[in-house]
Amino acid sequence: FYAESGGQIGDAGIIYQGGIKLKVEDVQKLGDSYIHICNNGSSRLLNFNAPFNCQVDLERRNKIRNNHTATHLMHSALKQVLGPGSNQAGSLVHDEYLRFDVTYSSKITNDDIIEVEKIVNKEIQNNNKIKISIQAYDEAKKNGSVSLFGEKYGDEVRVVKSGDLSNELCGGTHVKRTGDIGMFKIIEESSLASGIRRLVAVTGESALKYLQNQILTVTKVNRLMNCNTVDLTSKVEILLNDKKQLEKDYKKNKINSVSNVSNWLLESKKINDFSFIIRRLDNLDTDSLKHLATDLILKIDNGIGILFSSYKGNAAAVVVVTDSLIKHQITAADIAKGIGENMSGGGGGKPSLATAGGKNNVDLLDSCFTKTNKIVANLLRKI
Repeated sequence: FYAESGGQIGDAGIIYQGGIKLKVEDVQKLGDSYIHICNNGSSRLLNFNAPFNCQVDLERRNKIRNNHTATHLMHSALKQVLGPGSNQAGSLVHDEYLRFDVTYSSKITNDDIIEVEKIVNKEIQNNNKIKISIQAYDEAKKNGSVSLFGEKYGDEVRVVKSGDLSNELCGGTHVKRTGDIGMFKIIEESSLASGIRRLVAVTGESALKYLQNQILTVTKVNRLMNCNTVDLTSKVEILLNDKKQLEKDYKKNKINSVSNVSNWLLESKKINDFSFIIRRLDNLDTDSLKHLATDLILKIDNGIGILFSSYKGNAAAVVVVTDSLIKHQITAADIAKGIGENMSGGGGGKPSLATAGGKNNVDLLDSCFTKTNKIVANLLRKI
């Protein structure tokens, strides 16, 4: 069994002797020893003075081989497309996929990914024989073999070479010919850390299944959009633009339906010549509340306005304060902070306009509304 090493996972399979069968799920190295991790029995049952059999899961190993050789090919292709400074920063060779981390300062574009896939799949179509040899380390380096940063190598190394594309030092399992890989497809590109990108790819049957699922999805969307694949992108763009406009119109109409600032002013409390308006307007998001609050503060000569809302299971509030109260050290940010604490959330902002809220705290909205009403009223009475 191959033990986990160099980013390649360990083999799985069966160890058996007579009627005893141990299922091997992983293999790890401990010094020069190989530890076979089994899940359904004890190795104490084996008679180590008698023959027993080790049977590697060959189908799984072949998938790992596909992904490991493809990792080498992708590494070389990345250097061609992104430049020689794009070095391996980590990898995982699994039976279901391969993961490769590469040093690169920006996002790897779709065009770059397509070019890498072309290079790797061309090598697969060429069906080059994988040449494996044992060489002196200095000789291997002289012949252009790529070694991995941070890896320790002895005087002799194992070199894995594929045509003119890939030439690396490696102790893992590999295919006999590149054509055994069948197909290569990158399915994910993301940022791992500053200056390091992560790629995930699949090969062989997994790559075929991925492409088939993608085609099925596109076919379903074509049917829903009543168009062919060529027109699909433009159709979706039109649909998304229409959706944005409808949402904008809906939000505007909703604001207009609840907004009657003139009546709010007539119904406001008068405390020591200060106006105090506090209202609850449900089903409005924070942006809508801020829109209303901005309109409200323009019509309050001297006072405070606070608007509460529950929206999609969350509680929110927007506070506005006139300059005349800010001079008395009463700010929207301080009031919002207190409201946020009563909502088991947070709050803050500018002295004249601030927001408060939190997730999944609508149940606290009624009590918070009542507390805020009393706290702010008492605050104004002290001026």
